[in-house]
Amino acid sequence: MMASKQIDRQHIILLIALIILVALLFAVTILADYDHVEKLSKSSIAAMNKNDNQIQWCIDEVKELRSGFMARGWIFKENEPQKRIKTYVILRDSDDDQYIRVNTSLVARPDVGKVFGKEHVASGFYSRWSKWHLKKGHTYDIYIWYANDKNNVLISTGKKVTR
Repeated sequence: MMASKQIDRQHIILLIALIILVALLFAVTILADYDHVEKLSKSSIAAMNKNDNQIQWCIDEVKELRSGFMARGWIFKENEPQKRIKTYVILRDSDDDQYIRVNTSLVARPDVGKVFGKEHVASGFYSRWSKWHLKKGHTYDIYIWYANDKNNVLISTGKKVTR
């Protein structure tokens, strides 16, 4: 009888440990995707167009968070309905001229659609990145990389963040 209770208790502990492990893996996967950044080469930046007067954009907010930074805004090209959203935030280290690409999430912007036309409701973006990706004491220029529908345009926003 005592051996049976010991085995049941071991199974329960093992099952609890397995559930905790699966939950941790799930959380890490979500966090890794949410905060995905990637270094870019100078040659890939050089290949981007730096001037396209048909692109409308606005950075509504850049904010320091407890563990990182966030940026939100909107961007679209005039007379070009968006079929899909492919916009990134690019951080340029002003001190050593290195570039980091940060993924963005789509944000519906009915206010933009009301002013510029309903085809631009899907022009909003939100981006968040951890301070771990930035060097202490360095200042980063914020760019928007507009890569929708065969476009490849890099826009300097004039905004900066410093870690």
